[in-house]
Amino acid sequence: QYTVEEAYQKKNWGHSAFCYAVDFAVHWNIKSIYLFHHEPTYDDKKLNSILLAARWYAEYIEHAEMKIYLATETSEIQL
Repeated sequence: QYTVEEAYQKKNWGHSAFCYAVDFAVHWNIKSIYLFHHEPTYDDKKLNSILLAARWYAEYIEHAEMKIYLATETSEIQL
């Protein structure tokens, strides 16, 4: 996951901006999403800033009820 600016700079790298993930989730009426496939050079502070930005974006587009999480290497997700 990248910021919009970073996604534009690295457009063929196989990653996208977090806001696109939120937009797709809204379009498909998904209630919870996990952001994953992070840039390997990002530290926890950078990843947390992307998570907070994604949550802010969901609120901005009036979907604050969406649950947005950050998947990590050791995450276990119950389906």
